[in-house]
Amino acid sequence: MKRTNEPDKYRKKIKRNLLASSIALALVSSNSWAIFQNGDFENGDFSHWEKEHGLNYRLKGNPPFTADSVQISNGGSFILNVVSNSFDPRAPHLVLPRQGNFTAKLNDEIGGRHINQISQKDVITEDDRDPSDGKLHIRFTYAAVLNDPNHASYQQPYFHVQLKDLTTAEILYDDIAYSNQPGRLFYTTNFNGTWRSTPFIDVDMIVPDSLIGHELEVRALAADCSQNAHGGYVYVDAFGANKIKPQ
Repeated sequence: MKRTNEPDKYRKKIKRNLLASSIALALVSSNSWAIFQNGDFENGDFSHWEKEHGLNYRLKGNPPFTADSVQISNGGSFILNVVSNSFDPRAPHLVLPRQGNFTAKLNDEIGGRHINQISQKDVITEDDRDPSDGKLHIRFTYAAVLNDPNHASYQQPYFHVQLKDLTTAEILYDDIAYSNQPGRLFYTTNFNGTWRSTPFIDVDMIVPDSLIGHELEVRALAADCSQNAHGGYVYVDAFGANKIKPQ
């Protein structure tokens, strides 16, 4: 009777199972944030993101402001950071990082008329379909922290977040608000001045299958007040197709 080397047989089976699991994990990881590279900032930096900085001399026009109200003048400097386990005394309700190990922070609390913006373009594909509902999703989360010097609306610190279909020029999502804007939910904290901050705003956009192959662009911006002395910044995280964990 032919004898089988039982230990070798089981070892080979275990190796095959481990290999299959590794391949499956690699496929899941490669697709986890398919629509935007380093969309969760887990590289610990701003790799794959376009960066722009400038100075804010005012929002153009009067409320309600839109993307066309944003004016970025030459000057300023890059103020971009990623934060890990952090506590923000100006917005103590925020848990940082929002997801994973890192959350991006655009601009800061110091002031100086600075504007900082990041953006990224990518094509939506089948990899962005959520298997739980069979639909295409774009997801991201953000929270603004803005000093409130009680300037005129067009002079206040502000933020702007937008998702645009570059193939059709359609704006899919657009949120722009200045500090203490009426009708917006802000938490108030007194910490070396008055600060108005939002909760993390979790965006989950279901997009039609007709958008497969379209190039989308996401951008996020934060601006100090136009009078120089008051800061404003925005935390952003989890740009991609994956579900965002509950807060």
